[in-house]
Amino acid sequence: MRKHALRLFRFLCLLALGVGVLLLFYSNGSDNVSLYVLGGALIVIALLMFGTSILATGIYKKRGAFLSTLLLSIRTRLMLWYMILVLPILMLSNSLVYNVTRWNMINELDTNLRAYLVQVARSYDAHSGDIVLGNGHTSQEIVLLLTPQGAIKQLSIDQQQQKQEMSQFVREIITSVSFRETSLHIATQGQSLGTTSQGARIYALSFTTFRHLADGDYRFDLAGIMIGQRGAVAYVLVGLRTDLFFWLDTLSRIQWITAAVMLLLLGASGYWLAGRTLRPVQRITRAAQQISATDLHQRLRLPGRDEVGELAATFDHMLARLEAAFERQRQFTSDASHELRTPLTIIDLEVTHALSSGLSPEESRRMLVTVQQEVRAMARLVNDLLTLARTENGVSLVSYEEVDLGGIILDTLERLAPLAQTAGVEVMVAPLPELMIKGDPSLLIQLLVNVIENAIKYTTGNGMRVTVALAQEEKGRVKWARISVIDEGPGISQEHLPHVFERFYRADPSRTRHPARETTSNEESGLPKGNGLGLSIALSIAQTHGGTIQVRSQDHHGSTFEIWLPIAVEANH
Repeated sequence: MRKHALRLFRFLCLLALGVGVLLLFYSNGSDNVSLYVLGGALIVIALLMFGTSILATGIYKKRGAFLSTLLLSIRTRLMLWYMILVLPILMLSNSLVYNVTRWNMINELDTNLRAYLVQVARSYDAHSGDIVLGNGHTSQEIVLLLTPQGAIKQLSIDQQQQKQEMSQFVREIITSVSFRETSLHIATQGQSLGTTSQGARIYALSFTTFRHLADGDYRFDLAGIMIGQRGAVAYVLVGLRTDLFFWLDTLSRIQWITAAVMLLLLGASGYWLAGRTLRPVQRITRAAQQISATDLHQRLRLPGRDEVGELAATFDHMLARLEAAFERQRQFTSDASHELRTPLTIIDLEVTHALSSGLSPEESRRMLVTVQQEVRAMARLVNDLLTLARTENGVSLVSYEEVDLGGIILDTLERLAPLAQTAGVEVMVAPLPELMIKGDPSLLIQLLVNVIENAIKYTTGNGMRVTVALAQEEKGRVKWARISVIDEGPGISQEHLPHVFERFYRADPSRTRHPARETTSNEESGLPKGNGLGLSIALSIAQTHGGTIQVRSQDHHGSTFEIWLPIAVEANH
């Protein structure tokens, strides 16, 4: 029942709004100002009542939270700012229209008044000292002939009240300072209006003013009649009745009603437009509220290329990055747990076996060697994870300095020489040019160690040598240092090639460690156990230095890793 009553009330408000608009349009073609005022009042009342109903409904449903939400919402603030910006424009335009209209009406009235003053003054008869009143004067006009001393000699009105009011008005004029100063120098300070039929000169005294009398408002003008050099022999005061103030008051009321209607209409339309504009933002908000860390697959996919569309697209890209980051985190956690579980299991089995049975010195030594190898594998895994965290936390943890890349390569090869010798792999180095780059020496050595060690590992048992070369390349006006590491290993198949830099990734499809086989292999070759992080760390270090790593490989034809690093141009010059 309440819902139907509310709908009926809002319908009546809209009906009143429509009636008000119709009255405004109808009053434009008529002189009935009351219709215009009534239409404007209906519009204002209808808008206020409709807004009050919306406000009351919101307060009833949400109590005090509705007001705080309404006042703090962007939609309301946009509407208020819109109204605040429009209000001074309306006030300025109203003031401009009012003053221009007032000036035009007064100017037209003064023109008619001056013409009538000249007409009356020219009828002055110098012999009789009178003017011709006749029957041409209406109740809308007042004509007075004054003596030089200011006494009323002729008056065109008969009503006693008007005579008293005009007598008081004449006394005010005669006693005024401006009149006395002008009358003394009428020929020099007055404006010439011509002459009478008998040659008397007529001068306007610039005494135009408004006067409210019993029957209405009048506009008066004063002229002096001068014969020869004797000064003014008479003064003519004429007045025309005017409705100027009535029309100006009406115009002012119409302007304020129009301004109020326009302000409310603009506020309502601004509130509606703001709601439509912010509707996609509300959709983004609802989508963000529904998304959790375990459910990041949702996307907004809003159409349009405006600012809101760009915001939605940016939000979708952010969700995609977050989803990929959470997926990498889950994969990383799973792989790290797997990598740590195996050595811990081996250690636990060896220790349990040692505690449960008596071991010979040879068996005890073998058990301790196994435990030591697994502990070293775990330590290397932890160090690699710390290196990844260091490079991915940003450049603030990296100490940059100018270094010779050729010297870094030689230091790395010197460090890996025992490993290559033990593995029976020859590392060949092409002539190294002097190329200066800005980087962290320790991280650059770690990068090269990981890549060259990986090449030695996969060359062992498959080939005889690993080749390292350094050259300068130019791409798009940028000079680069390219380090090539070429091995003679079994190569990488095309299906595994895009994944070689992923953490814990191995070309073995099972991606599992085989402890017995790997332990035997490493004991024979002297190579450290791999944990699947070496190439990931190398790529992360290269990207930290503004570079990258590319790989080319085919099955049974070896692999070529190319490390691209930007050259420090200033230092090179």
